[in-house]
Amino acid sequence: DIAATGLGGSFYDLSASRQFQRVQTAPDRYAIVVVPEPTFGDETRRTILRRAQALLGDRATVDLSLVERIDPLADGKHAYILSTVHRHDGDSSA
Repeated sequence: DIAATGLGGSFYDLSASRQFQRVQTAPDRYAIVVVPEPTFGDETRRTILRRAQALLGDRATVDLSLVERIDPLADGKHAYILSTVHRHDGDSSA
């Protein structure tokens, strides 16, 4: 279940990240992918992980990775939240 849709909004004030995406990779595992600004550092990393953990809960595992770019979807839009977890009803959308 990808319950914490508020996670995207919790990063907008972080000027050290140019772009971000949250991907649910398992029912209790999430990847936060960030395109960093040059000012990104350990404090920003800790802030992102702390906020994500607070929203997703103590049982969730949260990994953060820095990338040079996040490609848009086929329709050209940027997805802030994705899920690769297949639900039993066949719906794997966010």
